Amino acid sequence: MKRTPKNDQLPVERDVEADIEVFEPAEHDPAQPTRPRGFRSRLTASVPGAVAGVFLVCALAFGATLQATGSPGSDSDGTPAGETTGGKTAGDAPLAYDGEQDKDEPIDGERFVDPTPGDEGTPDGETPEAELAPVPEPRAIDLRLALGDGGRVRLEWGACAVDGFAAWKLVRSTDSGATFPLGAHDTLIAAIEDQGKTAFTDTSAPKGKKLWYAVVGLAGDGDARFVACNSSPRAIRTPAPPAPKPTVKPAPTAPPALGLTLAVKEGAVYIDFSECKIDGADYYKVVRSTDSTVKWPAGEGDTLVAAVGIGGKTAAWDKGAPAGKKAWYRVFCVNKTEDGYKVLNSSPVRGITAPAVDPAPEPKAMWIEVKVDGGHVVVHWEGCGGEQFSHYRILRRTGDSTTVVAEFEDAAVTTWVDESVEAGGTYKYLVQSKGVIEGSYVLLGSTDWAAVTVE
Repeated sequence: MKRTPKNDQLPVERDVEADIEVFEPAEHDPAQPTRPRGFRSRLTASVPGAVAGVFLVCALAFGATLQATGSPGSDSDGTPAGETTGGKTAGDAPLAYDGEQDKDEPIDGERFVDPTPGDEGTPDGETPEAELAPVPEPRAIDLRLALGDGGRVRLEWGACAVDGFAAWKLVRSTDSGATFPLGAHDTLIAAIEDQGKTAFTDTSAPKGKKLWYAVVGLAGDGDARFVACNSSPRAIRTPAPPAPKPTVKPAPTAPPALGLTLAVKEGAVYIDFSECKIDGADYYKVVRSTDSTVKWPAGEGDTLVAAVGIGGKTAAWDKGAPAGKKAWYRVFCVNKTEDGYKVLNSSPVRGITAPAVDPAPEPKAMWIEVKVDGGHVVVHWEGCGGEQFSHYRILRRTGDSTTVVAEFEDAAVTTWVDESVEAGGTYKYLVQSKGVIEGSYVLLGSTDWAAVTVE
């Protein structure tokens, strides 16, 4: 019977009376998937003709079945059909395995496709199913590693000049067995489809570790992909991460210094300063000094001019400044504690010269009388009052010691009795009249020293 390519079916017999058209099964095409061989018929006849047609179809189908399964006889090697040689049944297709391997494992480096599922061989005289070409050994490519800024790892590798290239697979591992498919300690860091790209930077490499890298080039489509090129694992150690910088606690910001302004007003020094806005402040201490070193608590040459409570007026007068001399001032903001004053803030030091005053008048010569009465010394002197009068001062001298024994602010008082003397002692007395002119003490008058002995 003449065979034609599959799907090219020709009518081989026609029964006009029965109008039965019978088609012969097409010859098997090895390039096409195996399909059950069959027939088709069209029945348009009378009942007797249809019955005859059915018998004819069955006969042809039975013949086709014998052809598909092989007929009794000898194979091409002379072995009777159905007998075995070397463990194979005559008519079986060749197996893609060696004698030592399990049937389910391909030979190393090769891959084959078994005949159509369900077929254990091919009929005599027919071509077996086509086998897939064996997978070639992977080509070795170079891989170079380099460290970049921040511990980045730069990978550069050789080209994979193969047809059907699919993708690069870049693998990082924590052991020397970097592979693809990935192992237990492997990480896929990139998949690149561009065959011409042969460089990559790993920006997520762990710091302070020894790492291994490998590059694999895949070829083929879908399930038929295979490793076409690969590199040997290469190792590199990334630098340890920098030690964290110690946290530096910023120093507290010092508050701005108090402002301070000095002026001469109405013959005195006027001191104006800014407000202290620090919690816990209690007082302003206004200090004058004879030099530029002004301290609180007051040091040598320092004088407290005023103490102003927080919330009060931020100004003070100094009417006792030495006339015609330069003095230095500073204002302190303080907190009063059980252990004393704590300075919270202060002003800079400022200097100013107090105004000069008119020269004091020539002291008036005053007379004095001293006498003993009842074991006491009675001192009597000439009065010396006036607008500038402040007080009388009585001085007593015993041997080389001079002391102030009495003061009177009443200008009308001109007699005083010294009851602290002892019999047999000799005492000298002097009386002064003191006044104030423009804030400074002046001598308005004075007596000479007068002596007396207590009997």
